[in-house]
Amino acid sequence: GKSVLTIGVDVLPNLPKDATDRNRTSPFAFTGNKFEFRMLGSTVSIGCPNMILNTIVADVLCKYADRLEKAKNFDYELEHLIRHAYRDHKRIVFNGDGYTEGWVKEAEKRGLLNLATTADCMPLYKKEENIKLFEKYGVLSRMEVCSRCEIQMENYNKQQHIEALTMEDMIQKQIFPAMCSYMKMLSEEISLKKQIGAEISYEVEETLLKKLSSLSVKLFHELEALKKAVSGEQKITDVEKLCRYCADVLLVQMEKTRAVADQIEPLVGKTYWPYPCYGDLLFSVN
Repeated sequence: GKSVLTIGVDVLPNLPKDATDRNRTSPFAFTGNKFEFRMLGSTVSIGCPNMILNTIVADVLCKYADRLEKAKNFDYELEHLIRHAYRDHKRIVFNGDGYTEGWVKEAEKRGLLNLATTADCMPLYKKEENIKLFEKYGVLSRMEVCSRCEIQMENYNKQQHIEALTMEDMIQKQIFPAMCSYMKMLSEEISLKKQIGAEISYEVEETLLKKLSSLSVKLFHELEALKKAVSGEQKITDVEKLCRYCADVLLVQMEKTRAVADQIEPLVGKTYWPYPCYGDLLFSVN
């Protein structure tokens, strides 16, 4: 059977340990005797999230301590505190797979905040209640909160701009030439088969050529739209508005452009495609 979780509180019943590996299904996993915060981006320093989480925990523990220190009956007050805390916040507890679309819908039903982009998150950094929390514990001043928020938005804007320019470069200098070379080979193959005789089928080559020709036009139009989105950044001087633009316009157009390139990749011969595929990245690393 399941082993029992030792929590050191006599008034609470014995709780069985969860046998599943929550590291794989929860971005904020409780693993036996601790929480593991697993939502950090791969390029992000742990310093800022840790600072914020520790400040939040300190504030909650401070409120708990104030309540328990004034209690006439400590055990009774502790039991009620735990019960009320769970009752008030149980909507955040989810034991399913937190990485599925099902949890997104369930979280919405529970009224939980879902901030999908950096542009959604950053304005909340400067929310008055958050600034007061940092100031209360001497973690950050109002000016320090605002400056950190602005710096992070600037970094986000620059990163999106660089990635958009990189995408333009990859398509223009690598993907289009690769497609043209492959389509040229298909065209020559079709012509050769036609010369040999009517009994030689060129249906496969012709079908591929038509698909790639159509997708190349589509990719060209998406690339032009991406260039227009990049040039649109120059008209925006406010860092917060630019952050919103990058999330709502630039990033969306990058995703549309990539979607077309993703359709093209499996149709082009491996020797023609200029970039390693996922299989190469996963299984061919020496």
